[in-house]
Amino acid sequence: MTGILRAFTEQFSTRWRANTPGYFRAFAPYLAVAFFAAAADFWSTYATMLSLGVESELHPAIRLVSHVFGAFLGPLLGKVVQYAALVAVTILWRPYARIIFLPVIVLYLYAAWFNLWGNELYTPLFAKLLLRFTGQ
Repeated sequence: MTGILRAFTEQFSTRWRANTPGYFRAFAPYLAVAFFAAAADFWSTYATMLSLGVESELHPAIRLVSHVFGAFLGPLLGKVVQYAALVAVTILWRPYARIIFLPVIVLYLYAAWFNLWGNELYTPLFAKLLLRFTGQ
């Protein structure tokens, strides 16, 4: 077991050291757009939680963190962790970073849209099933 863990950490650290130099300069536009999309998602989630309550959040981890830390800090902490994970994943798989950024940005913007306007227009089938499963 320790051999597997050691091999993983060596591969991880080697890849991290190789891919980090120049990363922030090379991907600054993607990081900026992802940041603003994440900020829009955060603010829309916060606004939704203020009007509908913490239970309105569909993401179970964000809802749990929001129950613990409140309607402001919960989504903020969740989004900070998500953004940090995005940066870490795109550093580790730098050749695929542009491919990774695109769906993440689209999903952040979709979530912001859905929080503010989309939930009044329609509810996706998955959300209906999730709401039924959680008893809401």
